[in-house]
Amino acid sequence: MLGQYLKFLDAFTKNQDYASPYPDINNVHKEYLELYLKKLNVFSTFMHEFPLKEEEAKAKGLKNEFQVRGPFGPGIGVEPDQKGTIVGVVCGTGVVLFLDLAMYLLRMAIYKIGQKNGKTYKMFANENFDRLTDPSFKLVIFSAFKRQDHVLGEPLFRALHDLSVKHGFNNFEYHLRLSEKADDPKWDEAFFKKNLDLQAKKIVVYGPFGAEEDIKETLIKVGVKGSQFHRV
Repeated sequence: MLGQYLKFLDAFTKNQDYASPYPDINNVHKEYLELYLKKLNVFSTFMHEFPLKEEEAKAKGLKNEFQVRGPFGPGIGVEPDQKGTIVGVVCGTGVVLFLDLAMYLLRMAIYKIGQKNGKTYKMFANENFDRLTDPSFKLVIFSAFKRQDHVLGEPLFRALHDLSVKHGFNNFEYHLRLSEKADDPKWDEAFFKKNLDLQAKKIVVYGPFGAEEDIKETLIKVGVKGSQFHRV
């Protein structure tokens, strides 16, 4: 699904029409679910190394089928009439938590730009953009990866950031840090004092064991209150 938005975005920036292979984008969400699986432990590594080739699976009496339960947890806790700033400070695959929300904001941005220019898009024909319209709402993502080839969602986030700035929506901001790049600023007190809205309504911190607690400790030092943290 993310790939479809990026193709649409490419056509949009070139002022071209993009014919989605899906007749109704809302129905797509009912047909399948995109999963991101990191090779982290025994189960997720197994998921990556599977499926077996059909002949091999048949010979071993196995099927390339998995049962997934969920989702579990409260999510990132964004309400349809959300006010104020929501911040994500995430490492690695933690940024996936915000992909769906960012895709919605991107669709809404393109829809509004189209309206302003007297243009409509069939891709959004059955969608109502009546959520997250409060002028105080803003999503800010601080995303960290080890290397550039590990990065998830960057084209989507960069595009949304640029549209937000160019068209004055002011509802999205994106910061990417690569630990392999020595000149990328570290997530220390000075960085967050400069870039973080200390009045944010919710701050979601997500990362590997140890890193998450270190980030929270740094944020508390710059003035973030415990009540601002939202656990997912």
